[in-house]
Order: sequence, then structure tokens, then C-alpha cells
Amino acid sequence: MISSADQSKGKLYYIGHMTLENFNPLHNLSMKKIFIITLFVLAIPLLAHQPIVERELVPEFIEIPDPEISFAYYGELAGEPQKFIISSESEFNLYVQVLEPEISVAQKNHSAIIYDGDKNVVADLLAEDANWESYFEFFGGDYYLNGSEYNDTLADSGVYEVVVSSPDNLGKYVLVTGKIEDFSDTSFFATVKEIYRVKIFFEKSPLAILQTPFVYVPAVLALILLGIVGLIGSRIYRRKKKTLVVK
Repeated sequence: MISSADQSKGKLYYIGHMTLENFNPLHNLSMKKIFIITLFVLAIPLLAHQPIVERELVPEFIEIPDPEISFAYYGELAGEPQKFIISSESEFNLYVQVLEPEISVAQKNHSAIIYDGDKNVVADLLAEDANWESYFEFFGGDYYLNGSEYNDTLADSGVYEVVVSSPDNLGKYVLVTGKIEDFSDTSFFATVKEIYRVKIFFEKSPLAILQTPFVYVPAVLALILLGIVGLIGSRIYRRKKKTLVVK
């Protein structure tokens, strides 16, 4: 959910159910349909992130829908800090971390301050306190720089505010919130689309999406399964043809 009265100048790049009952590859089911079904089924266990949405104009306040569910907000400051709002009616665990994409223009200078409803500082996630260690995110196939993080249980319900900034309020950052991975609303093809946008965020070629395990692992598995299905279908067809000839 996003709520705002004003628009800022920054950018934000936010990272089924089916049944195979009566599945028969020899009865009106094209190889294209088999591939799509197989790819979708095999990809479900690999989902690792919430969907990511790109927005040219970011609201002044971005509401995080659930502070305990894992979200990654890909943003770019454009002269002003970016504010995130967290609301809770009961005790909850709050995890927040600031990252930067490991690109040629990485600044290692993004911080975040967490405020409670009375504007008291809950935590300072300062850039100068971070080691900005590089790490590789397997599913997306990208390198990030680790900034400061906060992880604690907040007993007080209410509204909290996370403000991301830098000395000049410019540059790309990633804000990670929550630790619980929830994939109930994710879709493989929608996520592939968002990974494509993340590649653009990392200033890579759009073709780089083909190098991500999230894409090529299910694709390779699907091709293997397609080969097996094709082989079985071919044998059944030859047996039926042979039976007809004998008769």
C-alpha cells in the first residue's frame, strides 16, 4: 500500500496454483503449453523475493504493508530523503537494513533513521558505522554492499517512520525490511519482469536476466522434463502405430 499527499522527485524500483490432473501429452496439449506449465511448477520453490515495482515518481511517504514480511525497496534519491511508514497494532519484530548496489557509482553513504510516533529516535543506521562489505545474492545474481542494520522487538504499537538519506540525498540504495519470507502472492512471470527491472537498476544489459539462477535453473529443468515427456510420447506413438500395422 502507498499513501501520500505529495510526490517526490526520487525513483523507486520495488523486488499459482495449478493441477496436472488428467495431464496427457498425447491429447491436444502442445509442447509450448507443456513448457509453460513445467516452468511455472518448477519455479515455485525458487521464489526468493517479494514482487518489485518500478515507479518514476515516488510518494513522499511509502507505507510498508507488513513490517515482519521480507520486502526489498530499490530506490534512488533525487535531492530529498525518502520516508517509509510502518504501522502495527501489537508488539512486532522490526528488521531494517540499508544496502547499496555494487556498481561503479556506489557511494557507501546512505543512512536510515527510525523514529517512533513521537519523533523520538529508535535507531540510527549510519553509513559511517557500516563496513559496506560486498556480498552476492544468489537468486538475483547481483552484488550488494552491506550497510547498517537494525533488528529488535518493539513492544509499543503505533506508527514508526524510517527515513533514508545521504549527505547530498542522491544515489541508489536498497532498503530491506522484515525477515519472514512469504511467497503466497508471488508469480513466477511477474517476478521475472521485476528481476528485469532490477538489472536495469544495476545498470546491466537486460539480457543479464538470462544469467540469473532464478531464470535459468527452472528453464534447464523444464527442458530436461520436456525431453523426457517427448521421449515417452514418441515411444507410445510408435507402439500404437506398430499395433495398428500388425492388425
